[in-house]
Amino acid sequence: MEKKNKETKTALTYEQLNDACMQLYQQNQELMKRLQQVDTASMFKRLDYLFEVVKNSSAFNSDFVVTCVEEIQEAMTIPPVETGENTNGKE
Repeated sequence: MEKKNKETKTALTYEQLNDACMQLYQQNQELMKRLQQVDTASMFKRLDYLFEVVKNSSAFNSDFVVTCVEEIQEAMTIPPVETGENTNGKE
């Protein structure tokens, strides 16, 4: 019986749930932003190492160097911007 009383006392109001939800949403947004920053830093660090491999290509297998060059080219290529004009596939 005492357990039920404790449970009813800890029930949250709509406003409390809404506040908790908003706090979690904001925390999630901040974590997503930090993750994006870490991903970007990681990508740039990887590019640094790829360029170092190309600079010192004589120390590496030629297939590995080619793979590194291709990865650099892919990372440096800006993807084409898709427009919504031709979405039905007709030209």
